[in-house]
Amino acid sequence: MVSTSKNSNPRRLKENSTSVYVNYATTISGAAATGPESFIAYVYGSIGYGQLVDCSSYSNAGVAQKRAVVTLGTKGYIKNWAIEKFGKDETVRVQLYGREHNGHTGIAVGKWSADSIYESGTVYYN
Repeated sequence: MVSTSKNSNPRRLKENSTSVYVNYATTISGAAATGPESFIAYVYGSIGYGQLVDCSSYSNAGVAQKRAVVTLGTKGYIKNWAIEKFGKDETVRVQLYGREHNGHTGIAVGKWSADSIYESGTVYYN
């Protein structure tokens, strides 16, 4: 999913203005997620495959947002402003990045989606 030192996940098409969904409880294969106890997640966006811009640390109006701290064993949502920043008529793609949190480093293996729908048991990371 994400690494606190590098990023190996591809950009994904963002189709609507919903939050990014992160499942750090299970992987795509259904196995338990693995990695650091927690990490700070950032959503970066672009038009197509252009330059990536942070779309989760600040709102579209430039207001600082709470950091999205993702904890192992959880699933939840990360607010982002990719569609609002680039426009609903553009081909917007997003990518998930991670940074160390409280000294926890490593590669987080779980699953994520550029868009989301309501799911019981989810939390709001930011």
